[in-house]
Amino acid sequence: MLEEYRRIRWIIDGNLPQIESVRPDVTPLSRYTDDLITEAIKQKRWILTSNRLFLRDSNIPSNCPPIGIVDSASCSVEGLLRNLLHLEFRLLKRKERYSQLINSTERFFIEMDRSTFKVNSKGGFEELESWKVPSFAITQGVEGAPA
Repeated sequence: MLEEYRRIRWIIDGNLPQIESVRPDVTPLSRYTDDLITEAIKQKRWILTSNRLFLRDSNIPSNCPPIGIVDSASCSVEGLLRNLLHLEFRLLKRKERYSQLINSTERFFIEMDRSTFKVNSKGGFEELESWKVPSFAITQGVEGAPA
């Protein structure tokens, strides 16, 4: 399973925390000299940004790797890493789906700790998965339950 996580390599735009990590495999744009898209293509890394202009595909080159758009630039390092792992797990669950993403300009929208969406060709959102929040319901009248 660890090997699967290393197949997605990210480059983080300057508008997000500039972090480096092995799992998920992320590197900051600040390590490079060219712009985000040029470096992503050269380094074969998926883009992670909070720039909502990437939700539209009008100026994205056809050879650009997939793009993840985060809903907020003011996220914590831990939150960013947690949400990337969640998206990667979701995408890597089906190997055949992952192989179709490698050379595509697919875009994903990440609502921090809430949901992940695939951005379709018309600019709409298709939910990949909502975050699960466990809760316990206490029903009244059940023997042994507090009243």
